[in-house]
Amino acid sequence: AEADGRVVWQTNTANKGVVGIKILENGNMVIYDSNGKFVWQSFDSPTDTLLVGQSLKLNGRNKLVSRLSPSVNKNGPYSLVMEAKKLVLYYTTNKTPKPIAYYEYEFFTKITQLQSMTFQAVEDSDTTWGLHMEGVDSGSKFNVSTFLSR
Repeated sequence: AEADGRVVWQTNTANKGVVGIKILENGNMVIYDSNGKFVWQSFDSPTDTLLVGQSLKLNGRNKLVSRLSPSVNKNGPYSLVMEAKKLVLYYTTNKTPKPIAYYEYEFFTKITQLQSMTFQAVEDSDTTWGLHMEGVDSGSKFNVSTFLSR
């Protein structure tokens, strides 16, 4: 809460048997019960950065929104949105009534509807970065991998 008593953030975990909180090595802050089950986790609420192992979900948090600047914590002009069959980078200005599709990446053309996607960045021994995308479509898992030189 702020000094004036206003609540600025809450997890809505009251009466859920919470016994502890910790930050995992991958950056995920978790609140857990006596069985070790996560009652709440920060990875379910992406903001402007997607960490390794974090997901975008079609029926949940499905977008990242840039910040206006490093020192101003307001929404910026860019948003990366997971839609049913593609990822779309939108650009918004105060002169446009709705966001403009700046870039679209359709890699799931045979999928009826994408349910979720997890990004994983892995560095291999050849100093190449891998971007691994794992998706789920109505219970069937599939994988797409891309490798980038640095």
